[in-house]
Amino acid sequence: MRNLLPTSHWILASLMLALLAFQNCNRNPLDEPVEYRSATEIALAWNHMALDLERNTLGFRPPVSARMFAYVEMAAYEASLPGLHDYISLETFVSGFEKHPQKFEEGKFVLPASLNAAYAQILRNFFSSAPANFQQQIDLLERKNAQVLLEKNTPSVVEQSAK
Repeated sequence: MRNLLPTSHWILASLMLALLAFQNCNRNPLDEPVEYRSATEIALAWNHMALDLERNTLGFRPPVSARMFAYVEMAAYEASLPGLHDYISLETFVSGFEKHPQKFEEGKFVLPASLNAAYAQILRNFFSSAPANFQQQIDLLERKNAQVLLEKNTPSVVEQSAK
């Protein structure tokens, strides 16, 4: 069998792939804004809640569950957009989806607060038939996250971000 590339080209290609793979390893996680870490923790907590709700609510089986998770994450993405520069809304790609973009002044948007409110609202809508104790857990998680956010941000900014 004939080689498609001479050996030196394979070595060069392998070296380039290795450099690309290790390029991200040099990133310092401390360069990430603290707000992103907090948003990630909130998103993880809500996704754990969504999994519990999905497992314990009648009627949530494939493909219903798959569609629910798609809508939940779409809502979270859209709620994050005011805090993410150079990202675009999914309304460009999803037929029939219209969003009214919100603009915030610098320092007047708290990404984790927006995510917390979006997850709480969409999970309440999807799991209106969930057992009462799980619906109470949605309220509890929303309040707990909001309380932590209020310790680090002004109430008006947190409230405005959650709308």
